[in-house]
Amino acid sequence: MNTITVKDVAKVAGVSPATVSNAISGRSNLSDATREKILQVCKELGYEGMTEKTFNIRDDSSKTMLFCFSEFGRPYYMKIIAGIHDCLTTHGYGVMIYTGTAGARYM
Repeated sequence: MNTITVKDVAKVAGVSPATVSNAISGRSNLSDATREKILQVCKELGYEGMTEKTFNIRDDSSKTMLFCFSEFGRPYYMKIIAGIHDCLTTHGYGVMIYTGTAGARYM
């Protein structure tokens, strides 16, 4: 059984992945009808990726920071990532790093 992703929900709902994220997180930048449609698709597909814990990242209790990098292949970026990691872990934070398609070959 494959895991359902935001992209899967977006495709079925006929919207962008960003719109799915906005609907799930409760942002007010989309219509109620669109939000309801997306949430219904999530329910139908069994999408569980956006849990309450996902949104606790903004809460101090999670002490986790997420960084998105589109390029992992340059030494300059690796130095930035190492500096961020060192600083945050020194202060008791966890670090999550997401890379775009260019970084996939290094994972």
